[in-house]
This record gives sequence, structure tokens and C-alpha cells, in this order.
Amino acid sequence: MEKLFINITQIYGAAGQKWLQDLSDLIVKICLKYNLNEVTSFPDLTFHYVAACQFDGKDAVLKLGPDIPLLTKEAIALKAFAGHGAVTILAQEDNLLILTRANPGFTLEAMGSKINKNSTIRMACDVMKKLHNAEVPASHSFPHINDWLTTIDNNWPLPAHLLAKARKIINNERVCGPTIPEKLLHGDLHRSNILADKDGWIAIDPKGVIGAPIHETWAFVKDMEEDLSFIANHFNYPLSLLQEWYFVHLIRSCCWCLEDKLSPEPFLCLAERAYGMI
Repeated sequence: MEKLFINITQIYGAAGQKWLQDLSDLIVKICLKYNLNEVTSFPDLTFHYVAACQFDGKDAVLKLGPDIPLLTKEAIALKAFAGHGAVTILAQEDNLLILTRANPGFTLEAMGSKINKNSTIRMACDVMKKLHNAEVPASHSFPHINDWLTTIDNNWPLPAHLLAKARKIINNERVCGPTIPEKLLHGDLHRSNILADKDGWIAIDPKGVIGAPIHETWAFVKDMEEDLSFIANHFNYPLSLLQEWYFVHLIRSCCWCLEDKLSPEPFLCLAERAYGMI
């Protein structure tokens, strides 16, 4: 859990340290309250405490985090995606979620080395399409993708040519034209957020954001050239437009990392490569 401790401390400071100190007691209280059994934390925790457990005789997942608004937003998104390829909420409080557990539960990321590249990218595209069949709630508090992109306008210690290019693409106002219906997007559909279940692949950890579907694709790209080409053909997107928005979201991710006092280096390296394509 070392990475979890580092991330929570860096992002939330003293409040994060307090949450980590109280975590063991919190887990005990929750287990007693909800009669959870066989609670076993998952490896490689990053930003939340997540554990397999038994709840009412069912395989379930317990998820805890110090950021109550963030967990609340995830719960709202999961409810909106209900029946459309996402895990289901079994119980919820401000500081916790108890969710259905995918079975067998391995990630699409883990599958990548075992099957054909095109098969994994196609699976990600299929999960995306299933999620986008969900109706945008008539009344909601989900942000718009444009709200997310405003962070790029701030002054960041990133290469000036990358920021300038991202801002230029955004200012071209090609985010979504009038003929492209906006959808409820997962917002972080990388391959470790796509799990194998008995009835297919399902998504976990949605952020929930409104926007054109093209903004969903960037997170599950692994091979920049081949995957972007496949996605463009699969969804009939102009390849150049897909490449541009892939680059923009890499820069947005760099900004968010800096905001959270984390290193942007992984996204920055990809952004430099993507810059050479556009």
C-alpha cells in the first residue's frame, strides 16, 4: 500500500495523513456495520482503499477514500450507467461504496499481452459504446468536457510549445459539432478500469462528464499509431481530429498531475510523441 500512502499524503496533506492513520479503525467499523467478511485489499492501490469482500453472501468490493465529493460523484455516475456495462452499487455512504465484484475480474490491461492487439482495442471500444447507451439524466451535476479543458489555460511549468498547441486545438472549437450528440462519458476509461466479468467486459471507477464520444477514447490507447488508427476506422472519426484530442487530453492530464503535486512525466512523454503526429 506504499503507493496509496504516498499519493494520499501528497494530494491531501495533513487531512490525508489523518485519513490513513484512521483507515484500519474505519475498516473495522464498516465491516461490523455491514457484516462484511473475507475483506482482502487489492494489490497496487493508488488513490483509494479497495478490497474484495463478502456482502450478504455475494462477492463484492469495498471502496474507501478521503475525498467524499469524489466518491459521491462516482456513485452518481455509476447509477447513471446502471445496466450499461458498469459495476453496480450495493450500498453507499458518504465515505464508502460497496460494489458488485467482477468475476473473474482481471483487467483488459492484463489481457493485452495474451491476445491480439486489435482484439483488446476492439473490446475497449465495445465497452465505450455500451456505456454511451446510457441516457444523460434530465437533471444532473456532471461537468462538461469544456470545464475540464479550462485547466490548460492556467500557467503550468510545462513546455510552452505543448501548451500553445493544446490551447490552439481547443480554441478551434471542434470539440463537438451540432450533428454530434453529447453523451455521458466515463471520463477515465483506461484499460485497468475495464474488467472481465461473466457476461463480458465492464467498467469501474467512472468520473462522469458530458461531452462528445471522441473524448472518451484517449485513455485506452496503448500503441499510439495503431490504436488511434483502429479507433478512427471503428468509429468513423477523422484520424487527424482524433490525434489532436488525444494530445489535448494528455496535456490536460499533465496539468491535473501538477495540480495534485504528482509527476506529469508519463503523460508528458506521450504528449511529446503525439505532438510529432499533429
